[in-house]
Amino acid sequence: MKKIKTLLIGLLSLSFILASCEGPSGPPGNDGFDGRDGSPTFIFEIANVTFEKDANYSFGDIIPNDIPIDDSDLVLIYRSNEVNSEGDDVWQLLPQAYFLDQGTLQVNFNHTKDDFEIIIDSNFDLDDLTTDQANRFLTNQVFRIAVVSASTSSVNTGAKILNNSAFDYETISQGAQLLNFTE
Repeated sequence: MKKIKTLLIGLLSLSFILASCEGPSGPPGNDGFDGRDGSPTFIFEIANVTFEKDANYSFGDIIPNDIPIDDSDLVLIYRSNEVNSEGDDVWQLLPQAYFLDQGTLQVNFNHTKDDFEIIIDSNFDLDDLTTDQANRFLTNQVFRIAVVSASTSSVNTGAKILNNSAFDYETISQGAQLLNFTE
């Protein structure tokens, strides 16, 4: 009798579970971006760049006129650091610091919305580089420049842009409080 009672309770429970899986479907959700509706990214490459002492070990150029760029857009510069075994460039995002026997060498850049400058800086005289090091860091360099639109008009990322210099961000908690972050 006890087994029949347990079997009936099990069958009833199973029927309730299976019956609860039916019903009308809910309302459709909102369509999201498919990745093609966002702002574009423009990429161009500059090859055969040689840094020379006469130019203070810097190289500058204009951003091509056919690339629209706003003050809020991001400019990222990558340096081809090496070529892998398949013949593909291995890119490193600048700035990069290299620790050599002579000291520290840094490849850095700055930009405006119209141009950019790539700078080789070090805490030692760059004339002290070995031939191999000069070939690796100064001669026939290849750079890839990416202009990433940071326009907030077409896509809302939820990020807040802080342009008010009246704020003092002395501690992380002050910045977190301003951005309404909670622990």
